[in-house]
Amino acid sequence: MILTLANFQNGMYVLPHAERAPNEADNTILIKSYIDRYERELLEDTLGVELYQDILDNQEDYENAPDNVKKIVLGTTYNLGGKSVKWGGLSDMLTPYIFYRFLQDQTEIFGTFGMERPEGKNSKAVSSIPKATQAFKDFYSKYQGEDEIVRVINTRTHFGLDYSGNIKSNRSLYQFLNDNDDVYEVQYFQVIENTNQFGI
Repeated sequence: MILTLANFQNGMYVLPHAERAPNEADNTILIKSYIDRYERELLEDTLGVELYQDILDNQEDYENAPDNVKKIVLGTTYNLGGKSVKWGGLSDMLTPYIFYRFLQDQTEIFGTFGMERPEGKNSKAVSSIPKATQAFKDFYSKYQGEDEIVRVINTRTHFGLDYSGNIKSNRSLYQFLNDNDDVYEVQYFQVIENTNQFGI
């Protein structure tokens, strides 16, 4: 596993009861099960079974892992077309994805009488849709990124296409794999649609 419970104990993607505390609810086992399931599913489909296994084999010490594993897991800065660009690493990409999946699945629970929405005392339920949508948008930009559109130049003196000025400094996983296609295989990458909880 690349992610740990620590990824959900502070910052933007805090999950309730992500650490053990006496006399409180404990979600640590549930959160670990989300990490195990969705991290493996996404990375096997995206990177292929072989690279994912290499990542797992080196999880004790990514700093001393082979270069291809170290760079994809921890992130790296590299040169692209004369410009310095950065890939933030798998942890940076996976945290909003696991948070999104957790919110999506935990909004309603299966109870004795079917699907139920839990209600706490001394609190008012609000929609999880804005937080879930923001998490998915963050994941989407780090996973696949937006298209780098070719700029059309149309002046009185000339007409043309500019391919050079559109390189973004922060690269998505898809962009990182394509930028380094001599090291990584892009054939496994699964393109996804940007969506929210309404499927829009």
